[in-house]
Amino acid sequence: MKVEVNPLGELSVSTLTVPNNPVQTYTYTADGSFVNNEGTEKIKFIEEKNGHTYLWSSLYINVPGLPQTAVSEYKAEKLEANVLAKDVAAVWEKREGKKYYLMNEKYSSMLYTNSAPTVTIDTVKDVPGYLLTNKIIGANRAVNQLQIPSMAGRDTMEIDFFKNNGVEYFTVAGGLYGHEELVKPLYSGKQSMTTIQVDGLAKWFSVPSNAKEKVMTVKMPSKGSFAVYDQAGNCMNYTVVSGMNEVLLPENGSVVFAGEVGSKFEISLKNKKILACLKSCSFVHY
Repeated sequence: MKVEVNPLGELSVSTLTVPNNPVQTYTYTADGSFVNNEGTEKIKFIEEKNGHTYLWSSLYINVPGLPQTAVSEYKAEKLEANVLAKDVAAVWEKREGKKYYLMNEKYSSMLYTNSAPTVTIDTVKDVPGYLLTNKIIGANRAVNQLQIPSMAGRDTMEIDFFKNNGVEYFTVAGGLYGHEELVKPLYSGKQSMTTIQVDGLAKWFSVPSNAKEKVMTVKMPSKGSFAVYDQAGNCMNYTVVSGMNEVLLPENGSVVFAGEVGSKFEISLKNKKILACLKSCSFVHY
């Protein structure tokens, strides 16, 4: 959140990570607080004994048919300036815009359903030295330093980068994410196979141009699954939910195979036209 006060005593609050959200405006009052135009929320800067400065909010919510709700809470904490050394800043700049893929999630996890479980490293220019609210303290580490009571202080986590066999990974909240260079093109021939190795990590593949709109059929292990995503990351098929081991591969999509160690996935690709013909033709036996 970005908070600004102009010379007229008007305070504005914008959300830097969601720039399309409307800016909230408040007017200064004699008691040192700011009130919105509707008179339903009052906010104020408060410095606590721990030396941290908070944005306090007192809000009344009215929903037709329900009793009025009153909420009083610290909704934000002021971040301290964090100037990075040039060598540290250079490392983080190389990560900017790069995509990392979730590697250690169980094959039956709901995280595979709605969208591709990936993270793109995007820092906010207005908050240098931070990855979202995590303070960057080195080339490979960003830590939480916020101390906000109640809801606004939940879901804090540490982020640690490391390399294994020349490939960069990071851990966060129990999740292991691997750099996009791990994602290799899916073999576009008729038959292929992939196996979950001893590390138990998922296998990610991109859909090459010569495999798009081909029908992929997978002979499944008993304790494994696969999911297919379109170019925008939307889940087109997740076998745990659909029960279907056959899917049309999308252009510029991606595929993930997950399972227990040793799980084998036997992959067959067919042209869409051939499959359609086989399904539409009727056969007479003599």
